[in-house]
Amino acid sequence: MICIGAALITWVVSRRMIAERALLWFDAVGLGAYATYGAAKALSFGVAPVPAFVMGC
Repeated sequence: MICIGAALITWVVSRRMIAERALLWFDAVGLGAYATYGAAKALSFGVAPVPAFVMGC
């Protein structure tokens, strides 16, 4: 029920209140967090820094 409610609120609010630029910024932040987590995970397994950076991306 929470997921359905959040989806409906996002669908209704996104057309009125959320600008297109905000969506791009939130997407960029999410991708940055994903890449950082991936690189940190690779470093924790003992991978060298440059390949860890590539794995994170």
